[in-house]
Amino acid sequence: MQQTCDELMLLTQRLADSLVASALNKSPNLIQDAQPLLARLQPDGHWDDIDYRDQSLMGEWRSAAHLDRLGCLAAASHLANDAAGEVLAVGALRALDYWLEHDFTNPNWWWNQIGVPKRVGEALALLRERLTPTQLAAGVQIMTRNDWSHHTGQNLVWGVAIQLVRGCLAGARTEVDTAAERLAREIRIARNGQEGIQPDFSFHQHEAVLYSGGYGLNFACDCASLAAWLQGTTWALSPKLVTRLSAYLLEGQQWMVRGRTFDYSAVGREITRRGKSAIGLAEACADMEIVDADRRVELAAFRRRLQGQASPADLLTGNRHFWKSDFMTHQRLGYYASVRMFSNRLDSTDWVCGGEGKKSHYLADGATLLYRNGDEYRDIFPAWDWRRVPGTTVEYPDAHPAVESVRTRGTRAFVGGVSDGRYGMAAMDFQRDTLTARKACFFFDREFVCLGAGITCASKLPVRTSVEQCHACGKVSIAAGDSAALKHLKDGVQSVPSPRWVNHAGVGYLFLDPTPIFVGIAEQHGDWAEIGTGIDGWASVKVFNLWIEHGRGVTDAHNAYAVLPEVSETEMAAYSENPPVQILANTPSLQAVWHAELRQVQAAFYQPGTLSIHDRIEITVEQPCLLLLAESEEELKLTLANPENRSLTVNVRISLPLRGGGCHMWADGSTRITMRLPGGGHAGQSVSRRLTRFNDDIADIVKRGSR
Repeated sequence: MQQTCDELMLLTQRLADSLVASALNKSPNLIQDAQPLLARLQPDGHWDDIDYRDQSLMGEWRSAAHLDRLGCLAAASHLANDAAGEVLAVGALRALDYWLEHDFTNPNWWWNQIGVPKRVGEALALLRERLTPTQLAAGVQIMTRNDWSHHTGQNLVWGVAIQLVRGCLAGARTEVDTAAERLAREIRIARNGQEGIQPDFSFHQHEAVLYSGGYGLNFACDCASLAAWLQGTTWALSPKLVTRLSAYLLEGQQWMVRGRTFDYSAVGREITRRGKSAIGLAEACADMEIVDADRRVELAAFRRRLQGQASPADLLTGNRHFWKSDFMTHQRLGYYASVRMFSNRLDSTDWVCGGEGKKSHYLADGATLLYRNGDEYRDIFPAWDWRRVPGTTVEYPDAHPAVESVRTRGTRAFVGGVSDGRYGMAAMDFQRDTLTARKACFFFDREFVCLGAGITCASKLPVRTSVEQCHACGKVSIAAGDSAALKHLKDGVQSVPSPRWVNHAGVGYLFLDPTPIFVGIAEQHGDWAEIGTGIDGWASVKVFNLWIEHGRGVTDAHNAYAVLPEVSETEMAAYSENPPVQILANTPSLQAVWHAELRQVQAAFYQPGTLSIHDRIEITVEQPCLLLLAESEEELKLTLANPENRSLTVNVRISLPLRGGGCHMWADGSTRITMRLPGGGHAGQSVSRRLTRFNDDIADIVKRGSR
């Protein structure tokens, strides 16, 4: 019994210490910052600038500001620990009494069952030694309103965390036992459509919705905090669960972050929250550094990147395809890019809730976002034209579609990516309303290439492919037609009939298939309330725009462009004269790009077919698939994936004599390679195989056949 009491007291003290540390991270001058709050606190414990009648559903429920201020006063009093601390504590207790007396609630269940109980529990932990039995009992009673019995994912984690705190405060070991056991079961790899951590380390919430940067970010932060909190006690997470949490952070979360920004493609309706940030993951990394010695170095590097303190050795390079979420990310030292898609296995985004996300219809229609420092789209969203999300091809409506149609399930199965860990390609058989297209994005080192083929629309609305819509941060230059002279654009968007390339602030756009574009810088306006945060606030933003105009009544249109994230005007001009990327095919049946410097081909075979690489190598696939093939003098590396996310045996024939697993050489010197692609939770994952070139005399090879 004594050990139980000691452990519960230890956990309560740890919680208070962690809350103070978190408050200091947000406000380094915590005690000084608490003084104005104390000065404005009224004798009965309320603040007269808070509207306690507010019933906003999401985002900024104004009444909740009372609890946030209470937490600040309580943390400051805990830190001061002197006469000033006592004064702060008295104020915090007055504020606590005011809330307990009025017991404010909200029409949204989340506030009543999670938001309020969580904040009340934190205040009680910080003020524990000063509470009367009546105050403690009233606060604990509010915490009992959380019912997590039917929850999963992050909603479940919030619930069990509240019960853990409640059990510590009330001295109820059985409550802590139950909550800790349920937490352990939730830190699992989801199967058969479950919410939570997916087999590819993306995160789903609200059924089949990618939410790694929303609920999934909170899941990472809260589970890491709980892991550190419970470390060394009866309820400590097992080594297996610690390993899984670190993998979620390092194989999932960090691949979706640039600087302090979580990729807006993966945050769900939280894209409409002002100041949305990934910085909370720094604390998650710090917590996991405490409990996972094996990956401490990687966790520390991720933390330093989030804090803006990274050395060159801390930077991330590689490519990841999240096959459970139709999502690809590409990291290089100087930039990050991603493609977000949706299939008949996934919903495009979340439902509108509390008014959030009312214009998010096209966020999964092949959205291709580019970040260098991470601030390219920060808080641009009230001024965004949401019908021109970068990378999307849209049947451009006169007005935004109805709110009720924001969330939709894809209709096509052939949506996915192939990745060898360094390079990758994403492809999408796309349909929305009367618009159909085949879209693909090919990621290399210095550049990535975007292709569209078979773009057809039955309506008479204009069809547009948005290339970019981001903060304007420099001059815009254009090379067009046969002229050697550059044109430098001033404010205003204008049409360019025959563009060769565009450069905006060191990002280059090379048009490999010239087609009319609109480009320029314009002042755009909007209100935060229009996109659903519940906060009034007019935004006026200078925006760089670039889109391709396909016209009306489009049939079998196409486009092709390369994006160079780090290039000067001079370098762009030289690159455009002899680009190393070359389109081998851009049709509804096959899209393929060859990179001459890397000696690599990337191809989307929407149906069985043959691809020739400049009459040197011929590749034939017998099943639709996605393919990467990188060649060197001694070997080829072949990587395949099935974007339909089911097990598949693929036969690939290459017009070279090769040996390796699954190889069968034919009499004409070509080789058939048979590869089995996985099913189950790993359906859609890429498989690589290294194939060795024969150095023997070709006649001897043919004579031996396949022996």
